[in-house]
Amino acid sequence: MVAQTVAEIAETYDLQLLAYDRWRINDFKRELDNVGAQIPIQPFGQGFLDMSPAVDKLERLVAERKLRHGGNPTLNMFAAGAVVQSDPAGNRKLHKAKSFSKIKGLFALAKALGCMSADDLIQPTSPWDDPDFKFAV
Repeated sequence: MVAQTVAEIAETYDLQLLAYDRWRINDFKRELDNVGAQIPIQPFGQGFLDMSPAVDKLERLVAERKLRHGGNPTLNMFAAGAVVQSDPAGNRKLHKAKSFSKIKGLFALAKALGCMSADDLIQPTSPWDDPDFKFAV
C-alpha cells in the first residue's frame, strides 16, 4: 500500500528523489518494483553522519528567515517540540525519544534539505522583483 501511494504521488508531483532509511529498504524496493514504480531513491540515515549537516542546514535556513512553510500548524508543532542531541564531536541530530511532541515532519524536512545541494534551494521571490508587476491603488 505504501509503495502504491508513493507511485501515485510520483505521478502527480515532480518527485525528484526519495530519501530512505536503510531499515527494511529491500522490502520497499521490492514493492516499488511490484507496482512498476521507477522512483529515484537515496539512502539517508538517521544517525549523526547524515543528520548533522541536515540539521545545520535546517537551522541556518530558519535563522536566515529563508524557510517558508505558510504557517503550517503541524510543522510548527513538530519544530516547537523538537530536541537536538549532540555527540562528543559536536555533530547533531533530532532526538525523537526526548522530543516533547512528534517530530516526523521536521525529520522529513531535515532529510529533504540534507539531500539538496545549495543550487537546489529555492530562492524566495517577490512581486516587487518582477519588472512587469503592476501596482494599483
